[in-house]
Amino acid sequence: MASDTNTGATVGISAALPTTFDAEVLTGYPSLTFTLIGEVVDVGELAKAYAIVAHQAVARAYPVKHKDTYDIANVTLNIARDSADAGQVIVQAGLAASTSYSFEITLPSGDTANFTGKIIKAGIGSVASGGVTTTAIELAIDPETLFEA
Repeated sequence: MASDTNTGATVGISAALPTTFDAEVLTGYPSLTFTLIGEVVDVGELAKAYAIVAHQAVARAYPVKHKDTYDIANVTLNIARDSADAGQVIVQAGLAASTSYSFEITLPSGDTANFTGKIIKAGIGSVASGGVTTTAIELAIDPETLFEA
């Protein structure tokens, strides 16, 4: 089993939304222009999580479990704050908006994950002597829009 490092991964943002949530060049995520968000330190987990419906019949000592609906938990991007960074400027505009923005995470392997979501948190985080100013950007994911390639 081989594992990859994340050095070189990028996160992009676009105020535009695709017409389709797929790899279609004319209507999907590739039709958008993404601006990189600079100084990203880490990206929280981006994963579907399914609810389980359990059925417990009296004739069994164990329940039968079925996958049901899913959601994607909010994703946090921890960054070093740079008010002159073009991607971070778009994030701040998105914080003031009630609409969704498009995102693209690109791994060094070339694999990508695209989704749309609302920017629900961004500001000035840790301010400490000997450190850099940080912020945690929190994204509320639109679950139906996740596309991984």
